[in-house]
Amino acid sequence: MTIAVSVTWLVVLVVAARVVERTDEATRDQEAVSAAPDEPGATAGGETPPGIPPEPEPTEAEPAVLAFGATPTYEDGVKVTVSKPAPYRPDAFAAGYEKGDTAVRVTITIVNGSGKAIDVTTALPDVRDAEGAQASAVFDGSRATEMFRGKVLPGKRVKAGFAFALPAGADGEVRLELAPQLLVYEPTIWTGPVK
Repeated sequence: MTIAVSVTWLVVLVVAARVVERTDEATRDQEAVSAAPDEPGATAGGETPPGIPPEPEPTEAEPAVLAFGATPTYEDGVKVTVSKPAPYRPDAFAAGYEKGDTAVRVTITIVNGSGKAIDVTTALPDVRDAEGAQASAVFDGSRATEMFRGKVLPGKRVKAGFAFALPAGADGEVRLELAPQLLVYEPTIWTGPVK
């Protein structure tokens, strides 16, 4: 009985090894075919022959950079406007603000000119100063920051205010990056002076 089981397992292992070997050969053949030249002047392996400049690698598109107050329009008709930063005085209950920080507030307006509802819950601005330091969101009892919520129906608009505290001495340029819906729209960058 033990000998029969051993022979059976040996046969199974030999058959499995042959299947793996055939699969490897088929894969190598397919790789050789896909590496063959597709265009005149190309070489196997994808190398460019001498004297022909290589094709540029595709790069991810850089976000558009606009001045505060500008309104970009996406291909489907969605529009976003970020107002110029206005000085903001946080109240006594403010979180995210320390004495000496420069506090500003912007109003962001999203207009849905597309034919479908868009979820603006993820429309969260990323704000940095001229040196690239992250600004912190300010929340207080005066509703310094009011986040976007839910969906915007076609033809409708929604506004929300966001207050930010920039580190002391960051009185130069400020940069705000935002997409009306994360992972659906490319972000846009607005930039301009704090004051």
